[in-house]
Amino acid sequence: MIKKVIVDKSDRLQKISPPSLLEGERIKKRLRKRDVEIIDLGCFNPVLEVELFAQSPFSVKERIGSEATVVQDLEQDIAVWFEKKYQIKLNPSKEVLIVSGKKEATTGLALSFLNPGELVLLPDPCDPIYRNATILAAAEWETIPLLERNDFLPNLDILSKRTLDKAKLLFLNYPNNPTSAVADFQFFKEVVEKASKHNILVVNDVSFDQISYEESAPLSLLQIKDARKIGLEFHYFPFAYHMSGTRMGFLVGNREILSALRTQQKSFTSGISSFWMDIARRSIRDYPRISKEINSEFLARRDFVFEHLNQMNWKAKKPKASPFVWAKVPPKYSSLGFARMLLRKAGVLALSGTEFGGNGEGWIRLALNCPVAQLKEAVGRIRKHSHLWQRSYRPERRRSGND
Repeated sequence: MIKKVIVDKSDRLQKISPPSLLEGERIKKRLRKRDVEIIDLGCFNPVLEVELFAQSPFSVKERIGSEATVVQDLEQDIAVWFEKKYQIKLNPSKEVLIVSGKKEATTGLALSFLNPGELVLLPDPCDPIYRNATILAAAEWETIPLLERNDFLPNLDILSKRTLDKAKLLFLNYPNNPTSAVADFQFFKEVVEKASKHNILVVNDVSFDQISYEESAPLSLLQIKDARKIGLEFHYFPFAYHMSGTRMGFLVGNREILSALRTQQKSFTSGISSFWMDIARRSIRDYPRISKEINSEFLARRDFVFEHLNQMNWKAKKPKASPFVWAKVPPKYSSLGFARMLLRKAGVLALSGTEFGGNGEGWIRLALNCPVAQLKEAVGRIRKHSHLWQRSYRPERRRSGND
Protein backbone atom coordinates (compact mmCIF):
# COMPACT_ATOMS: atom_id res chain seq x y z
CA MET A 1 0.00 0.00 0.00
CA ILE A 2 1.24 3.46 -0.91
CA LYS A 3 1.29 5.67 2.15
CA LYS A 4 0.56 9.36 1.99
CA VAL A 5 3.73 11.38 2.32
CA ILE A 6 3.93 13.54 5.43
CA VAL A 7 6.14 16.57 5.10
CA ASP A 8 6.67 18.93 8.01
CA LYS A 9 7.11 22.64 7.46
CA SER A 10 10.66 23.87 7.70
CA ASP A 11 11.68 25.50 10.95
CA ARG A 12 11.97 28.81 9.12
CA LEU A 13 8.46 28.64 7.73
CA GLN A 14 7.01 27.73 11.10
CA LYS A 15 8.46 30.95 12.53
CA ILE A 16 6.35 33.03 10.14
CA SER A 17 3.05 33.75 11.87
CA PRO A 18 -0.10 33.72 9.73
CA PRO A 19 -1.87 37.09 9.64
CA SER A 20 -4.65 37.50 12.19
CA LEU A 21 -6.69 38.76 9.25
CA LEU A 22 -7.60 35.11 8.67
CA GLU A 23 -10.09 35.51 11.52
CA GLY A 24 -11.48 38.50 9.66
CA GLU A 25 -12.01 36.32 6.58
CA ARG A 26 -14.28 34.04 8.59
CA ILE A 27 -16.31 37.03 9.80
CA LYS A 28 -16.55 38.33 6.23
CA LYS A 29 -18.00 34.99 5.05
CA ARG A 30 -20.69 35.12 7.76
CA LEU A 31 -21.59 38.70 6.83
CA ARG A 32 -21.86 37.84 3.15
CA LYS A 33 -24.33 35.10 3.98
CA ARG A 34 -26.44 37.84 5.58
CA ASP A 35 -26.03 39.94 2.39
CA VAL A 36 -23.92 42.54 4.19
CA GLU A 37 -21.60 44.36 1.79
CA ILE A 38 -18.11 44.61 3.26
CA ILE A 39 -16.40 47.99 2.88
CA ASP A 40 -12.72 47.13 2.66
CA LEU A 41 -10.40 49.67 4.30
CA GLY A 42 -7.87 46.98 5.14
CA CYS A 43 -5.15 46.03 2.65
CA PHE A 44 -4.43 48.85 0.23
CA ASN A 45 -6.30 48.04 -2.97
CA PRO A 46 -7.89 51.29 -4.12
CA VAL A 47 -10.96 51.75 -6.26
CA LEU A 48 -9.66 54.49 -8.52
CA GLU A 49 -10.67 55.35 -12.05
CA VAL A 50 -7.74 57.21 -13.57
CA GLU A 51 -7.33 57.53 -17.29
CA LEU A 52 -3.70 56.54 -17.45
CA PHE A 53 -3.02 57.46 -21.02
CA ALA A 54 -4.78 60.08 -23.11
CA GLN A 55 -2.95 58.53 -26.04
CA SER A 56 0.04 56.27 -26.33
CA PRO A 57 3.33 58.17 -26.71
CA PHE A 58 4.85 55.10 -28.39
CA SER A 59 4.34 53.90 -31.91
CA VAL A 60 3.98 50.21 -32.75
CA LYS A 61 7.47 50.30 -34.22
CA GLU A 62 8.90 51.62 -30.94
CA ARG A 63 7.25 48.81 -28.97
CA ILE A 64 8.85 46.08 -31.06
CA GLY A 65 12.22 44.99 -29.71
CA SER A 66 14.03 42.51 -27.53
CA GLU A 67 13.30 42.26 -23.82
CA ALA A 68 16.76 43.63 -23.09
CA THR A 69 16.01 46.71 -25.17
CA VAL A 70 12.68 47.27 -23.42
CA VAL A 71 14.37 46.99 -20.02
CA GLN A 72 17.08 49.45 -21.01
CA ASP A 73 14.49 51.92 -22.30
CA LEU A 74 12.51 51.71 -19.06
CA GLU A 75 15.64 52.12 -16.93
CA GLN A 76 16.53 55.20 -18.96
CA ASP A 77 13.04 56.66 -18.47
CA ILE A 78 13.26 55.98 -14.73
CA ALA A 79 16.58 57.82 -14.53
CA VAL A 80 15.09 60.82 -16.37
CA TRP A 81 12.02 60.80 -14.09
CA PHE A 82 14.16 60.48 -10.96
CA GLU A 83 16.25 63.49 -11.91
CA LYS A 84 13.17 65.61 -12.61
CA LYS A 85 11.47 64.64 -9.36
CA TYR A 86 14.41 64.47 -6.92
CA GLN A 87 17.20 66.36 -8.75
CA ILE A 88 19.38 63.24 -8.56
CA LYS A 89 21.23 61.86 -11.59
CA LEU A 90 21.35 58.09 -11.88
CA ASN A 91 23.31 55.84 -14.19
CA PRO A 92 20.40 53.88 -15.71
CA SER A 93 22.44 50.75 -16.48
CA LYS A 94 24.15 50.54 -13.07
CA GLU A 95 21.99 52.38 -10.53
CA VAL A 96 18.49 51.30 -11.63
CA LEU A 97 17.13 47.74 -11.41
CA ILE A 98 13.65 46.64 -12.49
CA VAL A 99 12.15 44.05 -10.12
CA SER A 100 9.07 41.87 -10.42
CA GLY A 101 7.52 42.74 -7.07
CA LYS A 102 8.02 44.09 -3.57
CA LYS A 103 7.91 40.76 -1.75
CA GLU A 104 10.12 39.10 -4.33
CA ALA A 105 12.65 41.94 -4.22
CA THR A 106 12.74 42.07 -0.41
CA THR A 107 13.12 38.30 -0.06
CA GLY A 108 15.75 38.18 -2.80
CA LEU A 109 17.69 40.96 -1.09
CA ALA A 110 17.64 39.17 2.25
CA LEU A 111 18.66 35.81 0.78
CA SER A 112 21.41 37.43 -1.29
CA PHE A 113 23.13 39.41 1.46
CA LEU A 114 22.24 37.86 4.83
CA ASN A 115 23.93 34.83 6.32
CA PRO A 116 22.36 32.78 9.14
CA GLY A 117 22.75 34.58 12.45
CA GLU A 118 23.50 38.02 11.01
CA LEU A 119 21.55 40.95 12.41
CA VAL A 120 18.82 43.03 10.77
CA LEU A 121 17.37 46.21 12.28
CA LEU A 122 13.59 46.35 11.88
CA PRO A 123 11.28 49.25 12.72
CA ASP A 124 8.21 48.22 14.71
CA PRO A 125 5.49 48.52 13.48
CA CYS A 126 6.46 47.71 9.91
CA ASP A 127 5.39 45.83 6.78
CA PRO A 128 5.50 42.10 7.72
CA ILE A 129 7.55 41.26 4.61
CA TYR A 130 10.71 42.72 6.21
CA ARG A 131 10.47 40.35 9.16
CA ASN A 132 9.42 37.37 7.05
CA ALA A 133 12.32 37.86 4.63
CA THR A 134 14.69 38.04 7.59
CA ILE A 135 13.30 34.77 8.94
CA LEU A 136 13.68 33.01 5.58
CA ALA A 137 17.32 34.12 5.48
CA ALA A 138 17.78 32.57 8.97
CA ALA A 139 19.02 35.94 10.21
CA GLU A 140 18.39 37.53 13.60
CA TRP A 141 16.67 40.86 14.11
CA GLU A 142 16.31 43.63 16.63
CA THR A 143 13.33 45.96 16.57
CA ILE A 144 13.43 49.73 16.89
CA PRO A 145 10.11 51.11 18.19
CA LEU A 146 8.26 53.72 16.16
CA LEU A 147 6.63 55.91 18.79
CA GLU A 148 4.19 58.78 18.49
CA ARG A 149 6.41 61.02 20.63
CA ASN A 150 9.21 60.57 18.07
CA ASP A 151 6.89 61.25 15.10
CA PHE A 152 7.12 57.52 14.33
CA LEU A 153 10.80 57.81 13.34
CA PRO A 154 13.21 55.16 14.68
CA ASN A 155 15.66 56.52 17.26
CA LEU A 156 18.95 54.84 16.34
CA ASP A 157 20.62 56.42 19.36
CA ILE A 158 18.96 53.88 21.64
CA LEU A 159 20.97 51.10 20.01
CA SER A 160 24.25 50.08 21.59
CA LYS A 161 27.53 50.30 19.69
CA ARG A 162 27.73 46.52 19.83
CA THR A 163 24.33 46.21 18.13
CA LEU A 164 25.19 48.77 15.46
CA ASP A 165 28.53 47.10 14.77
CA LYS A 166 26.82 43.72 14.41
CA ALA A 167 23.94 44.95 12.23
CA LYS A 168 24.22 44.30 8.50
CA LEU A 169 20.91 45.63 7.19
CA LEU A 170 18.42 48.34 8.20
CA PHE A 171 14.94 48.47 6.71
CA LEU A 172 13.21 51.86 6.51
CA ASN A 173 9.87 52.80 4.97
CA TYR A 174 9.05 56.49 4.48
CA PRO A 175 6.36 57.60 3.90
CA ASN A 176 5.61 54.95 6.48
CA ASN A 177 3.27 52.02 6.37
CA PRO A 178 1.31 51.81 8.62
CA THR A 179 1.79 55.10 10.52
CA SER A 180 1.86 57.44 7.44
CA ALA A 181 4.83 59.32 8.99
CA VAL A 182 7.20 61.25 6.72
CA ALA A 183 10.98 61.43 7.24
CA ASP A 184 12.82 64.77 7.09
CA PHE A 185 16.27 65.67 5.78
CA GLN A 186 17.94 65.63 9.19
CA PHE A 187 16.69 62.12 9.96
CA PHE A 188 17.95 60.71 6.66
CA LYS A 189 21.28 62.52 7.12
CA GLU A 190 21.80 60.92 10.54
CA VAL A 191 20.89 57.50 9.12
CA VAL A 192 23.45 57.83 6.33
CA GLU A 193 26.18 58.90 8.79
CA LYS A 194 25.46 56.01 11.21
CA ALA A 195 25.19 53.45 8.45
CA SER A 196 28.50 54.56 6.97
CA LYS A 197 30.23 54.47 10.37
CA HIS A 198 28.96 50.96 11.22
CA ASN A 199 28.90 49.45 7.70
CA ILE A 200 25.11 48.90 7.52
CA LEU A 201 23.18 48.57 4.26
CA VAL A 202 20.06 50.77 4.37
CA VAL A 203 16.99 49.89 2.28
CA ASN A 204 14.27 52.56 2.20
CA ASP A 205 10.91 51.37 0.88
CA VAL A 206 9.08 54.33 -0.69
CA SER A 207 6.12 52.38 -2.08
CA PHE A 208 3.66 55.08 -1.03
CA ASP A 209 5.54 58.33 -1.63
CA GLN A 210 3.63 59.19 -4.83
CA ILE A 211 0.47 59.84 -2.78
CA SER A 212 1.22 63.19 -1.17
CA TYR A 213 -0.97 65.95 0.26
CA GLU A 214 1.65 68.66 0.66
CA GLU A 215 3.17 71.03 -1.88
CA SER A 216 6.59 69.51 -1.28
CA ALA A 217 6.88 65.81 -2.06
CA PRO A 218 8.41 63.37 0.46
CA LEU A 219 12.19 63.15 0.34
CA SER A 220 14.20 60.41 -1.28
CA LEU A 221 17.00 58.86 0.78
CA LEU A 222 19.27 59.38 -2.22
CA GLN A 223 18.91 63.15 -1.90
CA ILE A 224 21.32 62.92 1.03
CA LYS A 225 24.97 63.31 0.04
CA ASP A 226 26.75 59.95 -0.32
CA ALA A 227 23.55 57.97 0.40
CA ARG A 228 24.27 55.79 -2.63
CA LYS A 229 27.36 54.51 -0.85
CA ILE A 230 25.27 52.87 1.86
CA GLY A 231 21.76 52.44 0.54
CA LEU A 232 19.03 51.40 -1.85
CA GLU A 233 15.54 52.72 -2.39
CA PHE A 234 12.53 50.72 -3.57
CA HIS A 235 9.77 52.27 -5.72
CA TYR A 236 6.56 50.50 -6.65
CA PHE A 237 4.50 51.02 -9.80
CA PRO A 238 1.14 49.58 -8.64
CA PHE A 239 0.84 51.98 -5.69
CA ALA A 240 2.28 54.98 -7.53
CA TYR A 241 0.22 54.61 -10.70
CA HIS A 242 -2.45 52.08 -9.66
CA MET A 243 -1.30 49.57 -12.26
CA SER A 244 -3.26 46.79 -10.55
CA GLY A 245 -2.33 44.11 -13.08
CA THR A 246 1.34 44.03 -12.14
CA ARG A 247 3.56 43.99 -9.05
CA MET A 248 6.52 45.57 -10.81
CA GLY A 249 8.83 48.04 -9.12
CA PHE A 250 12.41 49.21 -9.25
CA LEU A 251 15.43 49.64 -7.00
CA VAL A 252 17.82 52.57 -7.23
CA GLY A 253 21.06 53.28 -5.41
CA ASN A 254 24.27 51.41 -4.61
CA ARG A 255 25.60 49.99 -7.87
CA GLU A 256 27.60 47.11 -6.33
CA ILE A 257 24.53 45.82 -4.48
CA LEU A 258 22.35 46.22 -7.58
CA SER A 259 24.90 44.38 -9.70
CA ALA A 260 24.75 41.40 -7.33
CA LEU A 261 20.94 41.49 -7.33
CA ARG A 262 20.90 41.65 -11.13
CA THR A 263 22.92 38.42 -11.23
CA GLN A 264 20.61 36.82 -8.68
CA GLN A 265 17.58 37.81 -10.79
CA LYS A 266 18.93 36.00 -13.84
CA SER A 267 19.28 32.79 -11.83
CA PHE A 268 16.04 32.77 -9.84
CA THR A 269 13.38 35.02 -11.37
CA SER A 270 11.47 35.18 -14.62
CA GLY A 271 11.43 38.24 -16.83
CA ILE A 272 8.70 40.86 -16.69
CA SER A 273 6.24 41.14 -19.55
CA SER A 274 7.25 43.75 -22.15
CA PHE A 275 3.58 44.80 -22.12
CA TRP A 276 3.80 45.95 -18.50
CA MET A 277 7.16 47.58 -19.00
CA ASP A 278 5.65 49.51 -21.89
CA ILE A 279 2.80 50.67 -19.64
CA ALA A 280 5.30 51.63 -16.96
CA ARG A 281 7.17 53.79 -19.48
CA ARG A 282 3.97 55.56 -20.43
CA SER A 283 3.12 56.09 -16.77
CA ILE A 284 6.47 57.67 -16.00
CA ARG A 285 6.34 59.93 -19.03
CA ASP A 286 2.81 61.04 -18.13
CA TYR A 287 3.64 61.28 -14.43
CA PRO A 288 2.70 64.97 -13.79
CA ARG A 289 -0.87 64.53 -15.02
CA ILE A 290 -1.44 61.10 -13.45
CA SER A 291 0.05 62.21 -10.12
CA LYS A 292 -2.09 65.32 -10.00
CA GLU A 293 -5.26 63.32 -10.64
CA ILE A 294 -4.42 60.62 -8.09
CA ASN A 295 -3.41 63.07 -5.36
CA SER A 296 -6.52 65.18 -5.91
CA GLU A 297 -8.71 62.11 -5.40
CA PHE A 298 -6.86 60.93 -2.29
CA LEU A 299 -6.88 64.43 -0.80
CA ALA A 300 -10.67 64.44 -1.03
CA ARG A 301 -10.81 61.01 0.62
CA ARG A 302 -8.40 61.96 3.40
CA ASP A 303 -10.18 65.22 4.24
CA PHE A 304 -13.60 63.58 4.26
CA VAL A 305 -12.47 60.79 6.58
CA PHE A 306 -10.75 63.16 9.00
CA GLU A 307 -13.71 65.51 9.16
CA HIS A 308 -15.89 62.67 10.37
CA LEU A 309 -13.28 60.99 12.56
CA ASN A 310 -12.94 64.28 14.43
CA GLN A 311 -16.71 64.46 14.88
CA MET A 312 -16.60 61.00 16.48
CA ASN A 313 -13.62 62.01 18.67
CA TRP A 314 -11.23 59.54 17.07
CA LYS A 315 -7.60 60.36 17.76
CA ALA A 316 -5.52 60.38 14.60
CA LYS A 317 -2.98 62.67 12.96
CA LYS A 318 -3.76 63.86 9.45
CA PRO A 319 -1.14 62.30 7.12
CA LYS A 320 1.10 64.40 4.88
CA ALA A 321 1.56 61.46 2.52
CA SER A 322 0.53 57.79 1.98
CA PRO A 323 -2.98 56.38 1.62
CA PHE A 324 -3.29 55.40 5.29
CA VAL A 325 -4.90 56.71 8.45
CA TRP A 326 -3.26 55.50 11.67
CA ALA A 327 -5.83 55.90 14.44
CA LYS A 328 -5.84 55.10 18.14
CA VAL A 329 -8.34 52.55 19.34
CA PRO A 330 -10.61 53.53 22.24
CA PRO A 331 -9.53 52.67 25.78
CA LYS A 332 -10.42 49.18 27.00
CA TYR A 333 -10.14 47.77 23.47
CA SER A 334 -7.24 45.85 22.00
CA SER A 335 -6.29 46.65 18.42
CA LEU A 336 -7.44 43.27 17.18
CA GLY A 337 -10.62 43.37 19.26
CA PHE A 338 -11.57 46.79 17.93
CA ALA A 339 -10.85 45.80 14.31
CA ARG A 340 -12.99 42.67 14.73
CA MET A 341 -15.79 44.72 16.29
CA LEU A 342 -15.79 47.19 13.36
CA LEU A 343 -16.02 44.31 10.91
CA ARG A 344 -18.63 42.33 12.83
CA LYS A 345 -20.89 45.26 13.76
CA ALA A 346 -20.36 47.76 10.93
CA GLY A 347 -19.13 45.59 8.09
CA VAL A 348 -16.05 47.81 7.77
CA LEU A 349 -12.69 46.07 7.43
CA ALA A 350 -9.67 47.77 9.02
CA LEU A 351 -6.32 46.28 9.99
CA SER A 352 -5.26 45.82 13.58
CA GLY A 353 -2.02 47.62 14.39
CA THR A 354 -0.62 44.34 15.66
CA GLU A 355 -0.54 43.05 12.06
CA PHE A 356 2.59 45.21 11.79
CA GLY A 357 4.29 44.35 15.10
CA GLY A 358 3.96 44.61 18.85
CA ASN A 359 4.26 48.41 18.88
CA GLY A 360 1.15 48.58 16.72
CA GLU A 361 -0.95 47.63 19.75
CA GLY A 362 -3.39 50.42 20.53
CA TRP A 363 -3.81 51.45 16.88
CA ILE A 364 -5.68 50.46 13.73
CA ARG A 365 -4.90 51.27 10.11
CA LEU A 366 -7.49 52.46 7.63
CA ALA A 367 -6.62 52.42 3.93
CA LEU A 368 -8.32 55.05 1.78
CA ASN A 369 -9.41 52.45 -0.74
CA CYS A 370 -12.87 53.77 -1.60
CA PRO A 371 -14.34 56.84 -3.30
CA VAL A 372 -15.92 59.45 -1.03
CA ALA A 373 -19.44 58.09 -1.65
CA GLN A 374 -18.45 54.68 -0.27
CA LEU A 375 -16.44 56.24 2.55
CA LYS A 376 -19.60 58.12 3.49
CA GLU A 377 -21.37 54.77 3.83
CA ALA A 378 -18.51 53.39 5.93
CA VAL A 379 -18.51 56.41 8.25
CA GLY A 380 -22.29 56.17 8.62
CA ARG A 381 -22.08 52.54 9.67
CA ILE A 382 -19.30 53.26 12.17
CA ARG A 383 -21.20 56.24 13.61
CA LYS A 384 -24.28 54.04 14.06
CA HIS A 385 -22.31 51.80 16.44
CA SER A 386 -20.18 54.51 18.05
CA HIS A 387 -22.16 54.26 21.29
CA LEU A 388 -20.21 51.05 21.96
CA TRP A 389 -16.99 52.96 22.58
CA GLN A 390 -17.75 56.68 22.57
CA ARG A 391 -18.02 56.96 26.34
CA SER A 392 -14.45 55.78 26.61
CA TYR A 393 -13.32 58.82 24.65
CA ARG A 394 -15.12 61.38 26.80
CA PRO A 395 -13.03 63.08 29.48
CA GLU A 396 -13.87 61.95 32.97
CA ARG A 397 -16.21 64.26 34.85
CA ARG A 398 -14.58 65.89 37.85
CA ARG A 399 -16.16 64.91 41.07
CA SER A 400 -17.11 67.55 43.59
CA GLY A 401 -16.80 67.08 47.32
CA ASN A 402 -20.55 66.36 47.45
CA ASP A 403 -20.34 63.42 45.02
